[in-house]
Amino acid sequence: MKYFVLFFLLLSFMGFKAEGQKTKAKEIVAQALKVHTSGKIMERFEVKIVNDMPGKAPASLQQPDPMMNFLDSLMKTLPDSMRKEMADQKVKGEAELFKTIVEEYEGKKYQHFIDIPSKKVASKSIRLNRFREREDTTASLHNFEDSNNLIFACKINPVLLLQVMNQDSAQLHYTGKVLMDDQDYLVVQVKLHNKWLEVYIDARSKLVSRLVTSMKDEDPLMGQRPLHYKNVISYKNYKLQDSFLLPNRIEETDSHLPFTDNKLVTWISINKVFPASVFDPPLPYEEKISYLFYAISDNLFLMEERDDYTNSRSIISMNPDKTISIFTNLANNEIVNKKKLKAITTKFGDIEIKSVYSLSYLSGLISLSCFFSKQIQIAAPKATGIFGAVLNSGNREEDSMKIAVHEKALLKTFDQDFETQTEKVFILNPGADPEQSGIRVAYYLEKEHVVYLEGYYPHQNKNKEKWIAPGEKALLKLIENKALEVEKIIFSGSFVDNAPLFMTYADFENRVKN
Repeated sequence: MKYFVLFFLLLSFMGFKAEGQKTKAKEIVAQALKVHTSGKIMERFEVKIVNDMPGKAPASLQQPDPMMNFLDSLMKTLPDSMRKEMADQKVKGEAELFKTIVEEYEGKKYQHFIDIPSKKVASKSIRLNRFREREDTTASLHNFEDSNNLIFACKINPVLLLQVMNQDSAQLHYTGKVLMDDQDYLVVQVKLHNKWLEVYIDARSKLVSRLVTSMKDEDPLMGQRPLHYKNVISYKNYKLQDSFLLPNRIEETDSHLPFTDNKLVTWISINKVFPASVFDPPLPYEEKISYLFYAISDNLFLMEERDDYTNSRSIISMNPDKTISIFTNLANNEIVNKKKLKAITTKFGDIEIKSVYSLSYLSGLISLSCFFSKQIQIAAPKATGIFGAVLNSGNREEDSMKIAVHEKALLKTFDQDFETQTEKVFILNPGADPEQSGIRVAYYLEKEHVVYLEGYYPHQNKNKEKWIAPGEKALLKLIENKALEVEKIIFSGSFVDNAPLFMTYADFENRVKN
């Protein structure tokens, strides 16, 4: 009987303690919320975030790296000379990694419009395009129904986090007081959509100082799987903004990485009603494409297809029989192909399009329906699947179309050189396995002395490094061996706006050889 009484008392104590921890957690959150908000409620906010220079992660936030531990143990067994060389390589590797991270985040900005009552999030990611010397913008629209979006919004705004924690339905747990850097912090756990987060609140100022999320890597390079680590967000430089105390700097660290992702935060507006247009769905990629046409000669035109990131280039050739041939890179997107075809027919009117020559193959034929419906023949490099010899791909619609276009001779796949009355087609890597490396093609328009080649018009990055595409060397060798008369090289793309329409053969030869 005494054991039963003891067990009952123990259960009661545990229940009382758990309830006490919950009550204590709510008291701490309520106190912190009052300090952060002066009793006001935040309903919406617009915030601008700019990436600052990354920093070295504090030693207190880092955990042992199994890979680095292995390398360190390996170094101890090596002769002094090799140990010194590996140590030097390790330092160089860390410097290169830091350089890569700086380049990845440099010039990157974010703008977020968050409406809490309607649970909507509109975001813009703005990044400097170093090639185009302008900013590229990507817009997105989300809502809090996806738990990741609520957690994301709470991570960038500790006031919103406290408001969520202060709801009656919030699951809280007070774990106690911890000492860090000679400062006491109260730690409260909150459960957001089945994920527990740890919130560190300064015991003296009652400001949210840190947010910790437990993470795991299911497939680490080394070590026991899964590898558990923590994502730590630190809030710095609190300032009063429209009666709300908000951080002006956020430092984010993953405990298994050596660097801290630092962000400068500007609170644009608090509780101002957004224009309805803020939450309009962003235009899809296909709607943002525009087309420009340039005359290379009386019978040859370049069509530039501009989008947010790169420029695709196609050649429109006027044939002697008053038809058109198109040299391009076809997209595996029916809407994009329709827009491309419409742009050409709008530009050139009722002139018949005889054929389309693609530099690469696609994974399917359905996206090319707009061409086949007008009896336009498509030629593309031979490959696997629908562009190979097999008629049965397992997709009934694709297989049916393949049979139909082959019967009408509307699809020509090739892996050998061939020529027509107006163009010559050269394989730059004969004998290549389409499944492994793909077939690289150059189209030669003999009358115009022009070659159309897959690749981007040559540019120099900020380090003035030169990169030669594999097809360029093969093309130069082919031109020399066959003594082709070439005056212009037209590349299928460009990273920069207003790049030259073509490269002269002399410049091309000098570029590849030097």
